Amino acid sequence: MWNVREKLKEAGLDVGIWNGLQRQLERKGYAVKIGVIQDASFIGADLGRKRHYPEKKGEAVVYSAKQLSHLDCDGTFAIKHCQVHYGYKDHAKLDCDFGLIRSVEVTTASLHDSQIDLLKKGDVAAYRDKWYVGTPVPDGVECVHSAGVLTSGFVHQLHYSDGA
Repeated sequence: MWNVREKLKEAGLDVGIWNGLQRQLERKGYAVKIGVIQDASFIGADLGRKRHYPEKKGEAVVYSAKQLSHLDCDGTFAIKHCQVHYGYKDHAKLDCDFGLIRSVEVTTASLHDSQIDLLKKGDVAAYRDKWYVGTPVPDGVECVHSAGVLTSGFVHQLHYSDGA
C-alpha cells in the first residue's frame, strides 16, 4: 500500500484523487453542515533497541543493512502530559455530521498542533482543542476551542470562541 501511495504522490495524483473523493461525497449529500473537528494524535515509531543506548554514551554504532531497515530515522521526540512519544503526528479534520475524514496530514511528532491548519473556507464551524488558539481562521468560519475532550463527533465542555 505504501508503494502505491508513494507512486501516486510522485505522479502528483494523490491530491487530485482525494479532492475527487470529497466532491463525490458532497454530491451524494455528505456535505459539511454543522462543522468540523480538527485534532492530532501520535503515531508511535520504533526507535530500534540498539540505536539509542550506545549513541547516548557517545559510542559509534555500525549497523547492518537488516538493522538499518528496521530503524526509523525520520521520527522525532515530543513530550505531552509528561509522556515521551517518538514518531509522528496524524493531524485530521473530521466532519461533525457524518464523522468522515475531510483532510489529513502526517508530520513529525515534535511539530506543534497549531502549525498545521486544515481549515478551509466553507467549513462553517471548527471545533479544536486549546492548542490551536491563535491559529488564523478562514473568513466565515466560526472557531470554537474546547478545553474538554473531542470524542465520537461530539464536542464536550465548549468554553470559548474566537468568533469570525
